[in-house]
Amino acid sequence: MTGHQLVEMEILLTDEIRQVEAHLANSSDSTAAVQVDTSIGRLSRADAMLTQEMAKEARRRMEQRLSKLRLALARLDQGEFGLCVRCKKEIGFERLQMQAEALVCAGCAAE
Repeated sequence: MTGHQLVEMEILLTDEIRQVEAHLANSSDSTAAVQVDTSIGRLSRADAMLTQEMAKEARRRMEQRLSKLRLALARLDQGEFGLCVRCKKEIGFERLQMQAEALVCAGCAAE
């Protein structure tokens, strides 16, 4: 990977980390507990609980993605970014542009 590509990936990772952090900061209300004493019907309460569970799962996935993005940025700082953790070959730049947190090359991912 060229120096220019590494700089581009650092910018991309930093931007994505900021976006995910902002999304997580703004989504805390949707995971709040459904109030039992609120006078809504049984189906409405079930719908609210389902919506809450979906919001919790979405938040968990965003937190997981944030961890992966931070790991990718740390790997970039250590000079290991863009190398497949399995075969040690370079991960394609196009793949990294689409999924910056990728740890394996397309060949190893297909196995």
